[in-house]
Amino acid sequence: MLLIDLEHVVEANRNIGEPILSLWKTPQLNIHEIAHQAETVAQLRREANQWKDQSRNWQEHFLRVEQERCALSSRVDELVAERLQVNPILLVPPFTQLTRA
Repeated sequence: MLLIDLEHVVEANRNIGEPILSLWKTPQLNIHEIAHQAETVAQLRREANQWKDQSRNWQEHFLRVEQERCALSSRVDELVAERLQVNPILLVPPFTQLTRA
């Protein structure tokens, strides 16, 4: 009977020790989790800044291309106007002869 009681005491102490041990390990795990989460947040912030920079670059590129397109369109209009002043007949579509088959 004494042997059974000792086993019971040892088992009870083992069961009490596990929660205490887990409480001792928990702060370390939390510190690692917090550090990991902080690194994840920092990485996401870096990525967000990269996307903002990329968006800004695309906007600047679009504006440059749009300005160039407008300038070229204006130049085409000027050339057409000059051409029409030199040869106003260009306003009339060319005569096409219908052929009968």
